[in-house]
This record gives sequence, C-alpha cells and structure tokens, in this order.
Amino acid sequence: MKKDGSIKTLFLLLPLFFSSLNTEASVGLRIVSLAPDLTEIVYALELEDDLVGVSDYSDFPKAARTKPSVGSFIAPHLEKILLLRPSVVLTQATATPSQIIHALQAQKISVLSFKARTEEDIYETLKTLGQKFKKEKKASQIISSMKKILLKIQKQNFPQKPSVLVQIEEIPLMVAGKNTLIDRVILLAGGKNAAENYAGYPKLQREVLLKLKPDIVILPETKGQKGMKQKLKRMSEAWKKNKTPVALLPGDLLTRATPRFCEGVQKLASLLAHLSIPLAKPPWPHTP
Repeated sequence: MKKDGSIKTLFLLLPLFFSSLNTEASVGLRIVSLAPDLTEIVYALELEDDLVGVSDYSDFPKAARTKPSVGSFIAPHLEKILLLRPSVVLTQATATPSQIIHALQAQKISVLSFKARTEEDIYETLKTLGQKFKKEKKASQIISSMKKILLKIQKQNFPQKPSVLVQIEEIPLMVAGKNTLIDRVILLAGGKNAAENYAGYPKLQREVLLKLKPDIVILPETKGQKGMKQKLKRMSEAWKKNKTPVALLPGDLLTRATPRFCEGVQKLASLLAHLSIPLAKPPWPHTP
C-alpha cells in the first residue's frame, strides 16, 4: 500500500517537475497529436510546421514519421509530451487516459478531444481545427470534397445490399459491429454489415461467425506489423474453405477518421459492385 501511494504521489507531482518548461515563453503554435487520425488531419490542414509531436503509428503522410513520438494513443508518456512544450494537445475521445488529460490541463495546456465514429465526426474535427487555427477555407474545401465523393458513391444502385463482414483479428476472432467507423464505411459503400447485431468490436466464436453468412469478408491489412502476411493468409484460407470470397483492403482506410475515409468507401464500393457480376475470375484482388 505504501509503495502504491508513493507511485500515485510521484505521478501527481510529475507535472510540477516540468512546470519550468511551460513557464518559458514558446514561440507560436505547438501541437501534439495523440492519434494517427488527428496527425493526418493536421497535415491535411497544412499545419505540419506547428506539429511538434505525434503518437505511435502516425505514418501518413510519410513526413509524419519524422516527428517525435510520445507513445501510443491509449498510453502516451506524459513526460515526453511536456518536454515538447505544447500549447495544444489533440486527443481522440475516450482513448486518452483522463489522468493524462487532467495533468496537461493543470499545466494550462489546451486539450481538444474529437469523436471518430462517423463521417460527420470527421467533418466536425476539420471544422473545429480549421476555426481554431485559422484554416477555415482549407477545412471547408476538404469537407466539400468528401461530401461530393460520398454522394456520388451513394447514387450507385445495387440490386440488393451485399452482406459484408470485416474481421479485425484472428485470435480472438474479432469483427467490426455497429457504432464503428468501419460500419459507416460498409453502409456508405452500399453494403450491409453482417455483424450489425453487435456493437463495437465483439469477439465471437467461429460457429457464431459462420452463421453470419457474409457475401464477402474484408480483412484490413496493416503495413509493417510483424507476421501480418502469414496471419492474413490463415484468416483468408479459413474463409475460402467455407467458400466465402475474401478481399484485403488497407486498414488505415477503414479505421482512421480522416479525409482518406472516402478512399476506403470507394474501394469497398468497387468490390461490392463486382459481386453482382458473374465473372470467371474473382473480382476482388489483393489491394496493396
């Protein structure tokens, strides 16, 4: 108990240890992004020169990889953030631990949190950051472009909505249910989420999974992950044994609340459009 108390006391005093860093006048805007999605939006708004730190896996655009990392979006390092002397920290709602947020606010650092479940959330993030950082015109252009792309996709008429299952993980078997960004990708692409009766990212038994009987299974591919190719191969072969079509799509196009969300919708819509066309060869090739 004494040891735990000491740790808690140390954590509470940590912001005070770095207080001298924040009392020094910083020149201009200094942004730290605690989510790859938000990092990408900062670049989309042409604010990269003001970005002094990012979270792990902030890999788009490539230039983002050169920024100092402060840890994962669910477990960022407070001391690393404070050493960067940020004026604003961007977080994904419900992802960043509350104690980190409170410690930052205690140092008079502005913390902005954003939702990331629908295209409307992306618009709101762009609009809010555009207004705060005087990039309203750029934000408006991006939002307008996204809406036009999605409207064009939605004008496509499928004879029937194909049932789509997005499997996130192999062990445990995890899929994307409703109230997720992936669910919005499926719906906007003209499909029906085979896991619509489940919320979030449920873990299901294989027997339950097979009963969903999807018309196509999408496997998100994340570049750079160790063993990813072998895992995707195993997951794909398991579905093919059940004679279910499988396609690979870039994971960040399905899971990141950024302007590239539209690209994910486009790619999936293209795959679904081919489902109703009888071809000699499968129309869902591997997408690098």
